[in-house]
Amino acid sequence: MKPVMVQLVQGHNLRIEKPDLKFAIQTRRLMSGNLHLMVNKLMESIYTREYMNNHTLTGMAPRAKKLGNTPPTPVKPGLPKEDVLALTLFMIQAWKTYHNQVIKPKDVRVAIRSKLSTETRAFLAINTRQSETNLPIILSEDEEAAK
Repeated sequence: MKPVMVQLVQGHNLRIEKPDLKFAIQTRRLMSGNLHLMVNKLMESIYTREYMNNHTLTGMAPRAKKLGNTPPTPVKPGLPKEDVLALTLFMIQAWKTYHNQVIKPKDVRVAIRSKLSTETRAFLAINTRQSETNLPIILSEDEEAAK
């Protein structure tokens, strides 16, 4: 049985599974209005971790790093502008409905950027651990003799 997909915001094509949307709304209400947590739950329901790792908010080249010896980071594609707009409109509407507060689009963009950055760091950490576990183990002479 396929889950029911609903539009996040009327007039936009961004869709989310109905149970995931309900869970995200309940979690946000229970967590005393944590904007980042709500955006995280929504994005985790809409996108895969790999997709979030491979995208940025704008798709623009990152700012130059201060250290001259670091290699340039590749430019990742941006999230579809339509998706960012739908997430932003949904969050503004939800915040007004559930918290009777007006939030700025900039606040939602910061939360989206933060989630994408977190996923990139998580993928980097996973890849680093995997490459470390694939390294050959060098035993000392005492350990070799004990074998």
